[in-house]
Formats: sequence, C-alpha cells, structure tokens
Amino acid sequence: MLAGRLLTSYDEKLSRWLAWSTESRSRASILLILLCLVLFVPGVFSRPPVDRTEVRYAISARIMLETGDWLVPRDQKGAEVGRPVGILWLQALSAKLFGPETHDAIWAYRLPSLLGATLAVLFLFLGMRSIVGDQTAFCASVLVAHSLFLAIQARLALPQAGALAAAVAVQTSLARLYVGRDRLSSSCRNRAVLFFWIALGAGILLNSFIVPILAAATLLALFIQDRSLNWFGGPSHLLGLLLAILIALPWPLSFWLSIADPTPDPVLSLVAWLSLIADSQSMNYRAFPGSYILMAWVGLLPCILLVWASCQLAWQNRDKLVVRFLAAWFVPYIAVLEIISNKPPLYMVQYVLPALAVAVAMRITDNPLTGTPTPVPAPLWSRIAWILLGIFLGSAALGLHMSVGEPLSAQLVIAAAAVMILFTATAVAWPYCSPLASTSFSLAGAAVAYWLVIAIILPPSSPVWPSVRLAEVRDAVRSCYPEPPIIAGYSEPSAVFLMGIETTITTGSRVLDQLNATPRALAFIELKHRAEFLDALRESDSKKPVRVGCVSGRNAFSSRRWQHFEIYAKPPLPSDPACTLPVRYQCLD
Repeated sequence: MLAGRLLTSYDEKLSRWLAWSTESRSRASILLILLCLVLFVPGVFSRPPVDRTEVRYAISARIMLETGDWLVPRDQKGAEVGRPVGILWLQALSAKLFGPETHDAIWAYRLPSLLGATLAVLFLFLGMRSIVGDQTAFCASVLVAHSLFLAIQARLALPQAGALAAAVAVQTSLARLYVGRDRLSSSCRNRAVLFFWIALGAGILLNSFIVPILAAATLLALFIQDRSLNWFGGPSHLLGLLLAILIALPWPLSFWLSIADPTPDPVLSLVAWLSLIADSQSMNYRAFPGSYILMAWVGLLPCILLVWASCQLAWQNRDKLVVRFLAAWFVPYIAVLEIISNKPPLYMVQYVLPALAVAVAMRITDNPLTGTPTPVPAPLWSRIAWILLGIFLGSAALGLHMSVGEPLSAQLVIAAAAVMILFTATAVAWPYCSPLASTSFSLAGAAVAYWLVIAIILPPSSPVWPSVRLAEVRDAVRSCYPEPPIIAGYSEPSAVFLMGIETTITTGSRVLDQLNATPRALAFIELKHRAEFLDALRESDSKKPVRVGCVSGRNAFSSRRWQHFEIYAKPPLPSDPACTLPVRYQCLD
C-alpha cells in the first residue's frame, strides 16, 4: 500500500532527524530555541491586551517604571499586597529597554513570559538528558513546547511562564541528585545543589512560594517512598540556602512594605492570605473534584493519546528511580491543588506538565531506562475521536471568528483545514508507523491551531476589543483633548492600560463633575450609565457637554455582550479639523 510505504519512509527519516538533532547539546539547544520562537512569538506583538490579570501586572510594572518605586507594586488604587516584584522588574526593564514609546504597548511586558517559556523548554532538555538520554529529553522538551497551557502563558504578561522555568530548573536538579546519587562526582553534585537553591530563590522572587511548595511536595513524596533523604545531603546546601535567601529577599521585603502601606484592602481573609503565599493572586475559583488531573491531561493536548500507555509503562518500571521521581513530581502537587487551590488550572497545572512529558517521551523513544519502544495500540474509536477533535478545533476557530461578524479569509480557511488534516493524519498513520511519527502530525496541527486562534482569529481591528476602540478614539484627537480620559460604565483594566494610568473610571452621575475639573478631556459613557449622566446634566448650571461621537464593541472575554459608548466633550469644541473624529466613530442617530 502506497500510504503505508510513505509513512514507513517518513518514520525512518524522522528517526534519523531526531538522532541528528541530538548529536550535540548545542545543536539540540539551538533547535529547541528556534522551535519556541516559531511556536510562541505569533500573537505576542499583534494581540491586544486579553487577560485582565496580565493587564494588572503590566499596569503595576508601568507604575513601577514611571515612579521609580521598585519595591512596592501598585495599581491605580494603591499598593498591591503579595504581587511578586521579580516578574514586575523584568516587565518594567523590558519596557524600559525599548523606550518610553513602548510603555503603553502590551508586547513589551510580554517578552519576559516569552523568555521564561523558552527557558522552561531548554532547562528540561539540559536537566534530563543525562538521566533519560538526549533523544528522550529532547522529545519531552518538544512536547512541553507544544503544551496548550504554555502556548497561552508564553503570550501573556504573567509570572507563570517565568516561574515554570524556575520550577523546571529546581526539579531537574533534584532529579539529577536523586537518580544519579551513586554516580555523580562531587563537583557535579555541588553544581546541582547550588543550581537547585538559586532556581528556588528565583522562583520565589518571580511568583511567591509556588516553586518551593512543588519542591517540598516532591521531597516529601520521595521520603515516604524511600524513608530517607540521605541522597539530598551535602555541604553545599548551606551556601545554596544563603544564595536562595539573598535572591528571594526582595519579595518578602516588598510584601511587608505593601502591608504597611495604608492603601490595600484591610479585609483580606485568612484564606486569601494563604492563597497569596502559594501564588501571587487570590481568586474565587471552585473546581469539581478531579478537574486538575483532567486539565493536566488536557494540557498535553497533542499527545494525550499516549498518556495511558505512558502510565502503564511507568507502572511496569515503578522500581526505577527516574519513574519514582516523576511520580513524586506529579502526584503530591496535584493532590495539593485538588485539596486547597482556588485558582484556575491555567495558572497552576503547568508545573507538572514536564513530568508527564518525560513519561510520554520515555514511552515513544529509545532510552537507556526502558529500551526500544514497543507499538502503542490505539483502538479505532480513539482514532475516530481524534479525527473529530481536529474537526472541532478547526471549526470552532472559524466559528469564533464569524460569531462577531468578522469575514472569513482564504488564510483562515486554509489554516483551519490544515488543523483538521493534520489531526486526521495522526489517526490514519497510527497503524503504519511509530507513535512518535504519528504524533508528530498532531504536534504540527496543534502549532497551526495555536497560531490560528491566538495570532489570526479576531484581529486587533475586531469589535471584540472595546478597549482598543476607545484608545483609538482618544489617540485620534489626543492633541485636542490632552487631559486624562473619563470612562463611565466600563472598568476593564485594559482600557486603563491603553489610555493611560491617569484614566478616570467613574459612574454616569459623576462624569459631569470630572469634565468640569478636566475640561480638555473626553468622556466615554456606556449606554447603561447614560440616564444617570443626563439626569446630572439637567440639574447642572454649567456649560453642557456636547456629544462628539459614538463607539461600540463586543466585550467577548468578560461580559460577553455588546457595549455602546457615547463620547462627550466640553464646549467650546476645537475648530482644528484634526480634532474631528474619524467617520467610523460618528453617531448614526
């Protein structure tokens, strides 16, 4: 059969390419860095502010940069208790590196996440290659790079990607100490210990105590298994601990100064305080039992067909030190999340994905621990389900684009079709070639899907970005209305970030007072607050503001409804033609 021969040939070429890629550490590292850039860069520069939390981090970094206060994170209201200063330093320095004109560009604050995601992938390869072999470590790093969660976090101005890099460095250092306990030289052991502590301190600085919690849970699980932690001992720990304290010290200092500041909300509950210790933000997320286990599985989206077979292999080799370590990395941390976490899996589950990826890579590559991989059975029903998943991913992307009235382009249709074809290719190829070769089609399909959804679907010109529309209006006539804008009925942080941290968020009844105080400002009033504004207007003796334009947008990521704004300005209106709003922002009634 021609298809079978072609797939067999592809399998052989892929095996040769994998061997060539891992012939040297430098070549493999360069290839992984290039892969990360291809996977993560699309969307970093083009996508407007999406996540509310990333905007809050960017605002804090921007205030830190502009005020010069590098120890107390702040937003418009005052000090932000618990927000880690490490990631804010990186974001502020990134924006400073590219100059003042980038201070209101969200991409400048996303670059540390891009760097952190790339380092997480690279650290996994460098840390595990001596334990599971170059090809298996390389394959595991490729799987992590294609992870659904990392695809998101690498493009958002959040601490998670940077903290993941620190977590991978910590865990792989522990793995080297545990698995190589009898063969590590004294110098190698000292380096691993120091790297462990340095990465632990960096993890605290970047995202509070989540990395130490992961490491402590792993050590506890290993102690329960072995009844000993003698392998973890050594004289280098004292120096390493001192280095970790020195690196992490700015975060507790910042925490203390933030508490001493009179502006934070004093009514933080005990649960919220404990939550801030475990991660840099308190949320009221409530998940059903087992949701974190499920999302850890979903997080390895391109290779989830291999997870069960990988678990079987791990069970068969449960006496091997590396398998015991991977179990200690995954099981206790997931148990902690299931019991106490109040944060969505997007913020928490990624720290165990490298352990799963290594287990999967051991199942599909030749390595010194489990030997040559055997075929992985994939029942017909699972392959049909995989084909349907690819069809769903491609169709959902197009449906999302069309649901907000955006026209389809040939580029979008081709990309969506490619996702469907590549996922189908995995199901078709499975009986004819190795699991590694068949899964490679899904890896490519996932890469196209991420590019399609994150970089192409819903372009910046789409009405799903109300904050972008408001900022465009303000920028078009900024020279005529230079004072900070006023917004009533819309409190998205992205609007504050794009229009300036001096932006006033208020209610319709108070807009007139704000306009009287800043007569060279534009006021954006959401229609639900229009009645309050008109009531205040009727009772006022001052000059009546004039409606100068209208703008609409669909807030698809929070309220999920269309929001319509009327734009008002105080008379006399500037006579300069440059002060007239573009036609698309003229009111139709």
